[in-house]
Amino acid sequence: MAPNSLPEHTVDCWVSSALTDAVPQARYWAPSQRDINNWDEAFSFGAGKAFILENKGTRPWGLQSPDHAIRIDLDQLLRYVLNVPVPVFYVLPAPPWPVSKILQALTPVAPVPRAARCRTGCSTVRCPGGFGPHGAFPTWTTVISAFDLVRLIGPNWLALGQRTKTLSADYLLTQAQRTARGADTLERFIQGALACTHGGESHSSALGSSQAWTARLRRHREEMSELLRSPRVESLINAEPAAWPTRRRSGVLAVFVPVP
Repeated sequence: MAPNSLPEHTVDCWVSSALTDAVPQARYWAPSQRDINNWDEAFSFGAGKAFILENKGTRPWGLQSPDHAIRIDLDQLLRYVLNVPVPVFYVLPAPPWPVSKILQALTPVAPVPRAARCRTGCSTVRCPGGFGPHGAFPTWTTVISAFDLVRLIGPNWLALGQRTKTLSADYLLTQAQRTARGADTLERFIQGALACTHGGESHSSALGSSQAWTARLRRHREEMSELLRSPRVESLINAEPAAWPTRRRSGVLAVFVPVP
């Protein structure tokens, strides 16, 4: 199996770094995914907004292809839309380097892939390895709501029982922002979270957030039932929390952004 062209753990770190740089007052935690009790939350909400980021890594599209691919677990995606009241957004990077530039042997004197330098961007010079110029990580990474990702993938893949869907990372960056109302770059998403245009609604208290999230989840369930009309959707709507085990670790970051 070919190695990842951008590991999920790396995306976790880069997203956290981008958020911390732009929003020093934000708070973070990693939601429990194998326990119905959330042991990770260590603070109370005040005025602001909370959302979940599902970070995805990339892999080679094929052995001979220079393109990056992102595999979406469709069961996980449906669970987010149908059973998680907190706003969930997928973070989908489109690395600016060809896959061939990352599949290289590392040595003690060069322990990090040269492509890792692309995190900070190279707008005036070409990156080491001959690729570039381009912006920093937040400019070539797409953020899209889980609900809008369902609509982008299309109901047929979800209704027919498919378990995964592989998408081109470049397609997501160039097309999703034009066709999906909930998609934007990570850079603009972070800016919008501070300006109250992205990241869901802002609330004055935890109670207000909880009430709005409950109404939001009810609305999404109704819309999904109309969109898909499948037993799969109905079974997920009626499932108990204990019946939602995840098959593997996922790159999830919960964020609280205090706003005036």
